[in-house]
Amino acid sequence: NKQPWQECMAWCERGYSGLETSFLCVEDYSFRGITPDCVPDECRLGIPTKVGLIIADGCMGLRTGQRCVASCTTGLTGDDLEYECSADGYLRESSSGQVGVVPSCASSFAPVETVGASSTATFSAFLLVAGFDP
Repeated sequence: NKQPWQECMAWCERGYSGLETSFLCVEDYSFRGITPDCVPDECRLGIPTKVGLIIADGCMGLRTGQRCVASCTTGLTGDDLEYECSADGYLRESSSGQVGVVPSCASSFAPVETVGASSTATFSAFLLVAGFDP
């Protein structure tokens, strides 16, 4: 309830950055002023990562309200998950709103059975993920 010639302040909502600006209530009880120039903040927390297991390249550098998908790396199976950059700076899994939820990835290699003349053996192929510096 501002009266003519009283001032009020405007600012960016949570999840956005910008300078606070002032508005002036004029004689017809409308406001005059320049709205703040609000820029979405970058999400730097909660990025779904497990080196060698999850691909989430599109989740880096997202800003408030933007979305991305994380998936299992080649050779692994699992459901893709969608994430949204929330106003608190965390990337949250979209369906649950939780932080720290990552795709559940499993080896896509099936057990292989070999049958010999006198015995049967079962071998399971598995993925070894390693990194090294040359």
